[in-house]
Amino acid sequence: MDDFAQAILDKRPTAVPGEMGRQDVKILQAIYKSMQTGQKVKF
Repeated sequence: MDDFAQAILDKRPTAVPGEMGRQDVKILQAIYKSMQTGQKVKF
């Protein structure tokens, strides 16, 4: 989070692209859905 804030202030790209965070969220959502349903979830 610190790097993200500093990147905004310095007007430079972040160390970790947003696409990686989006993929992490998809994985976590699939895990939660799988836990609720007991089924495999493709993402």
